[in-house]
Amino acid sequence: MYLQPILQCKNHDCPSVAPIRLPYANPPKADEQPPSWPPDGWQLTLICRDCDHSYTYEKKDVGWANALNPADVAMWCVELQCNEPDCGSRTKWHLLDDGGMSENEIFEFIMRSDPLPLCGNGHSLVVSGATVRSAQTLSSL
Repeated sequence: MYLQPILQCKNHDCPSVAPIRLPYANPPKADEQPPSWPPDGWQLTLICRDCDHSYTYEKKDVGWANALNPADVAMWCVELQCNEPDCGSRTKWHLLDDGGMSENEIFEFIMRSDPLPLCGNGHSLVVSGATVRSAQTLSSL
């Protein structure tokens, strides 16, 4: 048994009550003290796979829970660049992949999230368009 970092979806109407497991390298044993992680100032924009809502999470939102096999968490990190003229702002979006989604399916999932995704300058990525700058699965945050 191991400890694994978790988040709870911030959508009070989310159909799932299960925590969102986060990938973490070298998780501690369940009988050990949880590490002081994530660092101060840490933020993660995550889209819940159960309700499609996106929220930005911070250190205070992270908890630790027992897990039998913490290594089986696959999380995508997709960096999008806004296509609004003279913008080019880049934002990162994260979501769990529990079914081998393609990069195109991941992009479509982000674009239909609630609220609709915005760039760092407030432009709607759905209206202005976005270019995928990078997309990768993470084994640790």
